Amino acid sequence: MSTVDELNVTMYSIYANNMKFFKQELPSVYNTIATLSMNINSGICTERYSLEFVEGYFDIMNLADSTYYYATNTYEDGEKRASQIDLSKNGCFDLLYKDNTCHKLSEKFIPKAALPLVKFLNQTCTFYDAKLNKIYKQIFIGAGIGTHIHEMYKKFKPAVSLIVEPDTEIFRLSMFVVDYTIFNNKNSKLFISVGDDIKERESIIRNFFNYQDYMNYIIKYYTLLENYNYITDEISQVVLNLNPLSFSYDLRIQTFSRTIKYVNEGYKFLSIDKNTQKCYENAPYLILSAGPSYGKNINFIRKHQKKFIIIAIDTILGSLEKNCIKPDIVVSIDPFSGVPAAFNKVLHKTFLRNTPLIFVSHTDREFVESLEKRNIFFWQAIDIGQNLGYSFGSPNVGTFAMAISVTLGAKEIFLLGNDAAFDQETGEVYSAGGVHDTTYNINKINEAESVISHTDIIEVRGNFMNNVKTTRKLLTFKTNYEGAYSALQAQYNFRAYNLSNGVYINNFIPLKIEDIKIESFNKLNKYSLIDYFNNIAKIPFSMNLSSDINTLSQIIVKVKTFNNKKVRNKNEFLEQKLELILWILDQNKKMTMPIFGYIFIDFISLINLYVNFALNTNQPTFQKVSNLNRLKHLWAESLKSLIIELKLAAKGE
Repeated sequence: MSTVDELNVTMYSIYANNMKFFKQELPSVYNTIATLSMNINSGICTERYSLEFVEGYFDIMNLADSTYYYATNTYEDGEKRASQIDLSKNGCFDLLYKDNTCHKLSEKFIPKAALPLVKFLNQTCTFYDAKLNKIYKQIFIGAGIGTHIHEMYKKFKPAVSLIVEPDTEIFRLSMFVVDYTIFNNKNSKLFISVGDDIKERESIIRNFFNYQDYMNYIIKYYTLLENYNYITDEISQVVLNLNPLSFSYDLRIQTFSRTIKYVNEGYKFLSIDKNTQKCYENAPYLILSAGPSYGKNINFIRKHQKKFIIIAIDTILGSLEKNCIKPDIVVSIDPFSGVPAAFNKVLHKTFLRNTPLIFVSHTDREFVESLEKRNIFFWQAIDIGQNLGYSFGSPNVGTFAMAISVTLGAKEIFLLGNDAAFDQETGEVYSAGGVHDTTYNINKINEAESVISHTDIIEVRGNFMNNVKTTRKLLTFKTNYEGAYSALQAQYNFRAYNLSNGVYINNFIPLKIEDIKIESFNKLNKYSLIDYFNNIAKIPFSMNLSSDINTLSQIIVKVKTFNNKKVRNKNEFLEQKLELILWILDQNKKMTMPIFGYIFIDFISLINLYVNFALNTNQPTFQKVSNLNRLKHLWAESLKSLIIELKLAAKGE
């Protein structure tokens, strides 16, 4: 057999082995590659690239112009790229929030139970130039021929890998060169996104991120081509959205505690399902948020308000009153004490006298008690009890309003002020007259590429314009709307129109105000919705959680026992910690409500980011047994504080 024949046999053996592996472990990748191969063989599509063996190495030729993808020795190129990657935090998604100096952990947003541990790490660790002992998670953006991926994997042997290649044909050629089975064995796990649209790609990125999330404190990434930077941006957005600090466990505890108190005090909870008699079922619903497009179209709203059921968010109430626009429903999801500022903008108490106020059940208690009880209706923020009716939690008040609309029977929803971007001329985030006032420098350049920040300014597809500038934080609203739309469409049939001159949101039909056929809309014979809500709302029975409280007491005893034991090394600490976590998860099965388990998992996801980072640095701090036991003690004390908080919440205290 000639050398060429032997080479061909080896190539096709690698390819066949990869296909067998994908069929068993990654069937979506297998189907994508199999479909492409079938289409090429049957002539449905034409090959754009070919795999060429050039002077002892493989390269990819572009058949349109006979140029090479690498035009250099790909094996040497892979080794060179791998040599440039080290165990520093350069080229990493860093989930540990730092202060302004980047030398210390930020203590500003850390929940109370975790704060002593974070302060201890600030006293004993260096974060600015810390190097890791091991890379546990790694992302390869762009596969190319695959040699650099192979070399980097051999160098770091990450426990979890993600490969993202938007070009299916390029990835298919790499399958003749690289054996991808080595990335997925008893000690490692592989995720792959090949030729996916943005929705599919983000789903795989989320699966990668959620898998063994205790490793997420530092995620190494490598982008092969500059024109794949948009994928790096997509991953950055997912990382920010899923960071445990984005909606921390302490907010869940607060929600649980306040909900129990509202139940015990006899407040009404909305219970709406498909069998509930609907009102205004065929009316168009207009959801008003505080983005720049709301203020720029205030005249349209005022003129045609009687042709829509208007659901307004709390922050624009003062502006609505000033412009003589009466909302049919007001919604609020803010758990903080700043909520009253929105209502204080209202000058006359009669403005909202007959308007139902729908709050998520974590709303500030002092504020709620300042309002008329007859106007207030609650909605579960998280699933605490089935007898409390429907739950739909969202960090975005606009998506909360959308959920209310469809459960009330809306078939057509028009959204205005949901820009998810600042004003492209002024940099203002909110319309004038609202509670908030934030302005961005639209010409700002992001200085540190390796640091992901909510304030990073990026360009994305616009709803009416080709591109608009926004920040990563504002872009989370787009993600919220897309997620809410998918969840609600699974239960309800409706169409949503985006009237805002901001970010394009998938599945929301772009529609300019002037293109609405408003003359075909009938004037609605409106009446107060308070009576309607009173008929469908319920006052739940008080909750007896004594058995849950007893279980929590048993967990505290177990944590104290754990805390009293000394460890001799890191492995001993990790083993004992894991054993305790598994025991607590088993106790959660006894609980009457799933909320306890959710909060515990959220806590562990957050606190382990810090502990696991500290134990994986090459700093000598935790080679000292005394420091290691101090870290163990603080971890246990944080856990004990959490359980005590849960007990108080369950008691309604």
